[in-house]
Amino acid sequence: MINDIDRLKQSLVYKMSLGSKELYHSNIWAWLMENDNSFIKAFFPDCNEDYHDFQIKREQSHRDLTIWFKNKDDERKCFVIENKLKSIPSLEQLGGYTKPLIAANSFAGGVLTGLKTPNIVSAKNEKIDVCGVEWQFLTYSKISERIRMILNKSTSESIAQNKNTILEYLNNNDAMERIVDNHISMHSLNQQTWDDDLNKLGLSDLINKTLGSMLINYVTSRLDEEKINFPFLHIGQGFNNKKITLDFRLNNWNEFQERKYTYLKIGVQIEGFQYRRMIDRAYEYSKADKIFEEFGKKGFFDLNYNKKNKIISFPNDAIPNRKTSLSKKYDKYWEQCIYQYSNIEGDEADFENMYQRIKNDLILAESLMRDNNDQPFKEKLIED
Repeated sequence: MINDIDRLKQSLVYKMSLGSKELYHSNIWAWLMENDNSFIKAFFPDCNEDYHDFQIKREQSHRDLTIWFKNKDDERKCFVIENKLKSIPSLEQLGGYTKPLIAANSFAGGVLTGLKTPNIVSAKNEKIDVCGVEWQFLTYSKISERIRMILNKSTSESIAQNKNTILEYLNNNDAMERIVDNHISMHSLNQQTWDDDLNKLGLSDLINKTLGSMLINYVTSRLDEEKINFPFLHIGQGFNNKKITLDFRLNNWNEFQERKYTYLKIGVQIEGFQYRRMIDRAYEYSKADKIFEEFGKKGFFDLNYNKKNKIISFPNDAIPNRKTSLSKKYDKYWEQCIYQYSNIEGDEADFENMYQRIKNDLILAESLMRDNNDQPFKEKLIED
């Protein structure tokens, strides 16, 4: 029996998706809906016979799919689909799409799509609160399941002529999901991959981004379970040089703008297999060495790190000695943003172990943020 990776390698239909996966899928969904409006129900099951005069728009005001229609009162309304297979969704982006449509009294519903549930979606009901209205999250597997059901009932001639191609598309989606599931099943960052076959299929970064979203969901869920709330906590996800970048840091930027507190952003960043304790300090703090010394004395950095033995001993750490590839006392993005890191290895990469470490480091960061905020406000920290 052909395996899933070989199936995708041999599929011309899948090959055509590699240029831009999100555009590819959105274009197929638009084509299906244009040739049979019944396929709108794959995304919006409440779409009924009272809705008519459909128009499917691609990239209107940067929205992936906008489905305009008239309701039974002949009012012009629209559904919105935002497709996020590889890129990372944000509430800000969804809000930017939603607000103008609400103001125009046009918004009838929104759907965010993806392979796995992203961190902005409620784990309880797969919904997202955007500007006071609900968006629904739909997985590719759920969408494919619904398309299959509608496909078997469609009376469209164009759909019938292309049925085999549509089925191949759906089967490819199933294979893609099985491959990703196989690489995320252990709930461990060790499952990050740069496999050549997966990379050629455009799946390595998808797997790694999915793992990142899963870890964020795991951490936020565990914090909720333990009823832990960190003031100033900002959680973010990015992707740099084919590596996931996850940010769990306390950030008083808004209060700094209001001239309440001296600026500090402190906590944990994970990039690939690096676990970083990271600080972003006040603007124009002139020397990174000074930041390193100050927060080393406060128990955040290892002041005695010796690059020769490649062992870092973070203060207030459950494991006193960890391996690192750090080639100097600390690394930095710029003069005010510095970090030290240990390598993520073995059982350390398991989500529960990652959670415990992140939680403990945020407790430390919270005490340092509290100390910072107790000091008189300074806009600039420049040494004499």
